[in-house]
Amino acid sequence: MRKKIVENIRVKQLGSLLLTFVVYSIFINWKAAILIMISIGFHEGCHLWAAQYLKLKTQGFFMLPFVGGVALVAEKYKTLGQQAFVVLAGPVGGGLLALLVAGGYYLTGWPILAVAATWMLFINLFNLLPLSMLDGGQLLGTLTYSINRTLGLVVYAISTIVAPFIIFKFNVTIAIMIAIFGGLSLHLEYKNWRAFKNGQYHLCTEDYLNPPKKLSKVQMAGTLMGWVLAAVVMLLAIKYLPDFNSALIFKK
Repeated sequence: MRKKIVENIRVKQLGSLLLTFVVYSIFINWKAAILIMISIGFHEGCHLWAAQYLKLKTQGFFMLPFVGGVALVAEKYKTLGQQAFVVLAGPVGGGLLALLVAGGYYLTGWPILAVAATWMLFINLFNLLPLSMLDGGQLLGTLTYSINRTLGLVVYAISTIVAPFIIFKFNVTIAIMIAIFGGLSLHLEYKNWRAFKNGQYHLCTEDYLNPPKKLSKVQMAGTLMGWVLAAVVMLLAIKYLPDFNSALIFKK
């Protein structure tokens, strides 16, 4: 039975990759489709590598056109430190790949590589924004929930409410998904928090009653430093890359 479930997941994952390539090829072009899939695929693969490094079970990743990708960690995090490591690995790994592509530009002088590197840096930097359902939002959650649950809930509520308005300017589809799924998640989180505060533990979910171990002060400092450093490096890389016409890749 387990083998059949794994095979079904793999078939669906391959289907999501094929669908993504076809949709991007139709609405943009095949070059853009390849670039988008490589950059997002590598980003999600880095999440999975980090989880596997921590001996956590994984189930690959899915892609959705005009949404992005999602890596499947099939095991509950034992600590928020594990979660922070896995979450940060995606944009850091994706950023390093972008820097390698940027290095290729400086070695060859090919403008198309500068355009590709800039786009990849932007995508990974975008994911570091402290907004609900993005990598940055998850990192913010590991920090605030390590202080206390009330602060975690308040910050989570703010990031969930603000996120759709900010992201709407960049990607309408993602903004709508955050508004729907983030809103549902926030509602459940509030119900758990209220029941826990009132001593009605039977109304709380198992995950809320037994959360991952909090970050230590050293881990909190390390997570924050890694987050900020990754963002600063990518911002500087974007700043110093030449601004070539993106139509080199994204022209329909």
